[in-house]
Amino acid sequence: MRAQTADYRSFISQLVDLGEIMSKQFYVVVPYDPVSNKKKSFFSRLGEVVNPAALVKLKGERFDKRKYDLDMRVRQVESGLSSIGLTVVRLDTQSLIELFYSTYNTDIALSEQLPPLDKVQVEKNV
Repeated sequence: MRAQTADYRSFISQLVDLGEIMSKQFYVVVPYDPVSNKKKSFFSRLGEVVNPAALVKLKGERFDKRKYDLDMRVRQVESGLSSIGLTVVRLDTQSLIELFYSTYNTDIALSEQLPPLDKVQVEKNV
């Protein structure tokens, strides 16, 4: 019985290696929702009007902090998935655009390819 089990296990292992029947792709979206729904006081809004440069600096600092927090969360998810033997690849901007394009425009995506990211322009409705 042991010999049969060992042979069967070897057979399944070879089958999976040769056929790659268990090769699948999944996309994991890591949500991030900072608690920032605080209402601003009259004086803080007045300060933003009087000194807009300070607001831009504050927004930049807030962005950097939130980006860092999100990156830490993503690393935790990557670590967890890697610990169970999954290969994790973080998508760059071009890959994300292509994924969204092919997901939401399935008919067009088969016949038309997206241009490189540096050639893409955003048009604003006037």
